[in-house]
Amino acid sequence: MLAELLPYGAPEDLYLVTSHLILDQVHRNLIQRFDQAPGQAAAKRFFVGTIAVRTVPYFEPAGIRRYAGDSRADMIVHTALQGARILL
Repeated sequence: MLAELLPYGAPEDLYLVTSHLILDQVHRNLIQRFDQAPGQAAAKRFFVGTIAVRTVPYFEPAGIRRYAGDSRADMIVHTALQGARILL
Protein backbone atom coordinates (compact mmCIF):
# COMPACT_ATOMS: atom_id res chain seq x y z
CA MET A 1 0.00 0.00 0.00
CA LEU A 2 1.28 3.43 -0.91
CA ALA A 3 0.49 4.85 2.54
CA GLU A 4 3.12 2.54 4.01
CA LEU A 5 5.80 4.30 1.94
CA LEU A 6 4.97 7.76 3.27
CA PRO A 7 7.08 9.22 6.08
CA TYR A 8 5.79 9.08 9.66
CA GLY A 9 3.09 11.66 10.26
CA ALA A 10 2.20 12.13 6.60
CA PRO A 11 -1.53 12.22 5.93
CA GLU A 12 -2.84 9.00 4.45
CA ASP A 13 -5.53 10.72 2.42
CA LEU A 14 -3.34 12.59 -0.07
CA TYR A 15 -4.42 12.22 -3.69
CA LEU A 16 -2.78 13.19 -6.97
CA VAL A 17 -5.02 15.53 -8.91
CA THR A 18 -3.90 16.76 -12.30
CA SER A 19 -5.12 18.78 -15.27
CA HIS A 20 -4.53 18.82 -18.98
CA LEU A 21 -2.22 21.82 -18.51
CA ILE A 22 -0.04 20.01 -15.98
CA LEU A 23 0.10 16.87 -18.12
CA ASP A 24 1.04 18.98 -21.15
CA GLN A 25 3.82 20.61 -19.11
CA VAL A 26 5.10 17.19 -17.97
CA HIS A 27 5.22 16.09 -21.61
CA ARG A 28 7.08 19.23 -22.74
CA ASN A 29 9.58 19.03 -19.86
CA LEU A 30 10.37 15.39 -20.54
CA ILE A 31 11.21 16.25 -24.14
CA GLN A 32 12.95 19.59 -23.63
CA ARG A 33 14.74 19.12 -20.31
CA PHE A 34 15.28 15.38 -20.14
CA ASP A 35 15.79 14.59 -23.85
CA GLN A 36 13.03 12.00 -23.92
CA ALA A 37 11.76 10.89 -27.31
CA PRO A 38 8.22 12.17 -27.95
CA GLY A 39 6.80 8.63 -27.76
CA GLN A 40 8.49 7.97 -24.40
CA ALA A 41 7.29 11.33 -23.08
CA ALA A 42 3.75 10.57 -24.21
CA ALA A 43 3.82 7.21 -22.43
CA LYS A 44 5.02 8.85 -19.20
CA ARG A 45 2.40 11.59 -19.54
CA PHE A 46 -0.24 8.87 -19.88
CA PHE A 47 1.16 7.07 -16.81
CA VAL A 48 0.94 10.22 -14.67
CA GLY A 49 -2.63 10.68 -15.85
CA THR A 50 -3.53 7.11 -14.90
CA ILE A 51 -2.14 7.26 -11.36
CA ALA A 52 -3.97 10.51 -10.65
CA VAL A 53 -7.17 10.09 -8.69
CA ARG A 54 -8.74 12.83 -10.75
CA THR A 55 -8.03 14.88 -13.85
CA VAL A 56 -10.02 18.07 -13.51
CA PRO A 57 -12.24 19.11 -16.41
CA TYR A 58 -10.68 21.20 -19.16
CA PHE A 59 -10.25 24.89 -18.39
CA GLU A 60 -8.81 27.74 -20.41
CA PRO A 61 -5.41 28.97 -19.19
CA ALA A 62 -6.54 32.56 -19.71
CA GLY A 63 -9.37 31.99 -17.22
CA ILE A 64 -7.10 31.08 -14.31
CA ARG A 65 -7.24 33.54 -11.45
CA ARG A 66 -3.96 34.97 -10.16
CA TYR A 67 -3.13 33.16 -6.93
CA ALA A 68 0.63 33.25 -6.62
CA GLY A 69 1.75 35.80 -9.20
CA ASP A 70 3.52 33.11 -11.26
CA SER A 71 1.48 31.56 -14.06
CA ARG A 72 2.97 28.09 -13.46
CA ALA A 73 2.16 28.22 -9.76
CA ASP A 74 -1.29 29.64 -10.53
CA MET A 75 -1.96 26.63 -12.80
CA ILE A 76 -1.03 24.22 -9.99
CA VAL A 77 -3.09 26.05 -7.37
CA HIS A 78 -6.09 26.26 -9.71
CA THR A 79 -5.86 22.52 -10.44
CA ALA A 80 -5.63 21.71 -6.73
CA LEU A 81 -8.65 23.86 -5.91
CA GLN A 82 -10.71 22.37 -8.73
CA GLY A 83 -9.71 18.88 -7.65
CA ALA A 84 -10.61 19.55 -4.03
CA ARG A 85 -13.97 20.94 -5.09
CA ILE A 86 -14.68 17.78 -7.11
CA LEU A 87 -13.43 15.32 -4.48
CA LEU A 88 -15.25 16.96 -1.59
